[in-house]
Amino acid sequence: MEIAITTARRYMTTICLRCLRSHAAIKSLNISRVGAQVTSFHTAPRLQHKLDDFFEMFSFNGDEVATGRPWRLDELRLKSNQDLHKLWYVLLKERNKLMTMEDMYAKKKMEFVNPERIYKVEESMENILEIVQERDTAYRLLEFGDEGQSDTYVSRNAVGIPYEKTKRDHYIPKEVNKKHQLLNPEYEAWMGKHLPKYEERLRRIRNRNIRTLKRKKEALMKQFDMTEEELEEIEELKYDESNDELKKYLKMTVQLNDHKK
Repeated sequence: MEIAITTARRYMTTICLRCLRSHAAIKSLNISRVGAQVTSFHTAPRLQHKLDDFFEMFSFNGDEVATGRPWRLDELRLKSNQDLHKLWYVLLKERNKLMTMEDMYAKKKMEFVNPERIYKVEESMENILEIVQERDTAYRLLEFGDEGQSDTYVSRNAVGIPYEKTKRDHYIPKEVNKKHQLLNPEYEAWMGKHLPKYEERLRRIRNRNIRTLKRKKEALMKQFDMTEEELEEIEELKYDESNDELKKYLKMTVQLNDHKK
């Protein structure tokens, strides 16, 4: 027992001597000179720390902030992929800051200064995504001869309503997959009672949207003394056929009938 205690004391003494020598060596160095060569990994200004990047550096005085316009598609097409990647994160940081300030203004029961800044940043980010999609499509066409989009086909859901479905590989063939047959059945007689009602509902929604758009046009014509030809030039007052659910439903129904033939 005494031998073990003596060995442990010698071991601890050796460790303490090594620590003292290391401390003396570090103390003898010029710490200020060594610290000047260390660079910070923080990309923000040195005066900002912690969460300051998420707040604007001015008080809530209601003064307007000078802002520019969003990035255009023609300007973004001239930039490299690396520059687009950097610009995306700059805009993402700016959007987070603006959304934080918008919440702070709301808590103080004050009007947010220049709220259009958020829309400008979001428009710039949408333009970047569009440019990246263009370059990805061009690369796919050059290398593989297609746009890289997944093939889709029209199928029916459990109640018979047609919808678009993406093709993908399955371990079990659909002919013997009971779950697939239950969720994607063929046309049956009982579906004929519900599908016309669903189509009628889509027609009512479409007619209601058209009537609402017509009333809005009449109100603008009466308020600003504008003609119908002048209103037709405004894109926001045109009926968006790309989001017409009835048109999509009828198109998918025709595709199902053609596939059955």
